[in-house]
Amino acid sequence: MPGLLEGVKVLDLTHYIAGPYCTKLLSGLGADVVKVEHPTRGDGIRWLGPFASGNSEIPSSPSFVKTKMPPEDGAWFLYLNTAKQSLALDLQSPEGKRVLLDMAAKADILVENFAPSGMDNLGLSYPEIREINPALVMTSISNFGQTGPYRDWKASELNLYALGGLMNITGEPEQEPLKEGMPLAQLGAGQNAFAATMAALMYAEETGEGQQIDLSHRRIRHQHLRKRVDAIQLLWPGIQPGGEPRLRPRRLGNLPLSRRPRRNHSRPRPPLAGGCQDYEP
Repeated sequence: MPGLLEGVKVLDLTHYIAGPYCTKLLSGLGADVVKVEHPTRGDGIRWLGPFASGNSEIPSSPSFVKTKMPPEDGAWFLYLNTAKQSLALDLQSPEGKRVLLDMAAKADILVENFAPSGMDNLGLSYPEIREINPALVMTSISNFGQTGPYRDWKASELNLYALGGLMNITGEPEQEPLKEGMPLAQLGAGQNAFAATMAALMYAEETGEGQQIDLSHRRIRHQHLRKRVDAIQLLWPGIQPGGEPRLRPRRLGNLPLSRRPRRNHSRPRPPLAGGCQDYEP
């Protein structure tokens, strides 16, 4: 059965997790996704294990990186790049740039997650690409957005959790804050980029007018925090005398935000998780 995005052409200039997850979701709906990688280095996520070959040397051996071709059996790389075509292209060379512009002229979507100045430095900024394809949707994913005082700052998963406020409510009450176990900052950014790209594609199909989507990791972290803040305002409204909030978000460990009894109980093996939920027949 044809997918929802059957016939939609996507240029994938992304790497690591956030961008590839966005284009993975597009390919899952039937889009024709071409992933463009550097001819020798490839996508950086290729070097992140575990590997089907069982080779544990790859992520930590600089000599391996310099002398061998990028591996193709990393779990993350395989998961994020299913149902995509692959193209090795040096975007810093005149020939590589020409090939990419030829492909962009026929594409419906271009997704990239370079640093905000990356596409401009390559001569592939949105205004330049729009001249050859006005209907193109260009989705740009970055740490802090394409504009603003933090646009050129680098960030890791840990920084994004801390700046977004999510670490302040993650962990046990009497312990230091923790980051999430999975890279939710990047996966969440990819998911939101996918949704925004779909909306922009619908608009382009109706009007013939493309646009650039500016999506930042930090903004996604604030979205996740908002759910917790809204719940606190709903359950414990009011301001104390003097203007102080009655309750601030805090780390609850496995305790629920509501008053239902639910948390993990320590046992020798395995741990037991128990709880109480409302039941509706």
